[in-house]
Amino acid sequence: MKTWHTCDTVHCIAGWAIHLSGPAGYALERICGSAVAGALLLPSANHLFHTTNEKAIEWAKGVLAEK
Repeated sequence: MKTWHTCDTVHCIAGWAIHLSGPAGYALERICGSAVAGALLLPSANHLFHTTNEKAIEWAKGVLAEK
């Protein structure tokens, strides 16, 4: 969860927020960096951007279960 697009495990939450936002997400990342772009695109998850994969996966499972 400490590298944005190359973590070699799951694509981090900020990285996914950027990626799923398409060209605008990548443009935002170029302007303000990955951490800030991710926080702006997905503020409810920015507390997870430097956590473990396990904690991030548990958060994602909870969010998906709500849908």
